[in-house]
Formats: sequence, structure tokens, C-alpha cells
Amino acid sequence: MSNIYDRYDKEFVYSNLMGPKVIRLAEEVCKHLDLHSGIKVLDLGCGKVLSSIFLAKDYGVTVFATDLWIPASENFERVKAMNLEHLVYPIHAEAHALP
Repeated sequence: MSNIYDRYDKEFVYSNLMGPKVIRLAEEVCKHLDLHSGIKVLDLGCGKVLSSIFLAKDYGVTVFATDLWIPASENFERVKAMNLEHLVYPIHAEAHALP
């Protein structure tokens, strides 16, 4: 069984972690979902957008990456670094006050 982290730039991942094994946890959740290109996903509490990048890169879904604590402009820089600005849209918002 391959390690999912082998498919990602380790330096990028480790410098943007906000919790343990973010991509691995997202991978486990996705096993129970029918994700494919064209689907829109709300990644609420996305932190530094690693889970959103995973969803867009591995499943081709459009992700609205929302977090209260991390500015959308900072997350957009991470999204651009992965060339996923056409699939991942960072939003800075509180969950009860989404735009």
C-alpha cells in the first residue's frame, strides 16, 4: 500500500500542517463519498488548505476552502503554488456567516 504523502511535496505539506495527517484523514473520509469532477465541496475549517488541495488534485472537485483563522489571501498563495486556482477558492468566514 502506497503512502498518500508520497504523491505530495513533503516540504510543502510539512510546512503547512495544522494537525496530524490532514491528507490521510481526508482520504479516509473520501472512501465513503462519490467524488468526481464537477462536484462542489465545502471544506469548512480547511486550515492551511491542505485538505482542499488534496480534494481538488485527487478528485478534480471544486472546493470552497473556508476558514476563520487563516486569511483567504494566504491560502490562495498556497493554492497557486499547486496550480489549483481554477478548482480551489479560499474564503475567510465564520461558519454561521458564510457569504
